[in-house]
Amino acid sequence: MERLYYKQILEDHKHDIKKCWSILKQAIGKMNNKTVFPNKFLINNVPVTDKREIAESFYIYFANVGARTSHNVPTTK
Repeated sequence: MERLYYKQILEDHKHDIKKCWSILKQAIGKMNNKTVFPNKFLINNVPVTDKREIAESFYIYFANVGARTSHNVPTTK
């Protein structure tokens, strides 16, 4: 019964992709599409809640990941 319901409703909205995705999310029970992030991070073992400081720390980490990784890669010919 439920399968026929979703088949029909998807058919009715087959030209509206946004509505189709909404129907599919409803069918699998995934209606909340908002990601929840922690309100604090440990930076150098210190809890930080300031969003700007957290963002800057992520920037520094990812900006330097290549340089840190390259030191662990052996030199080849």
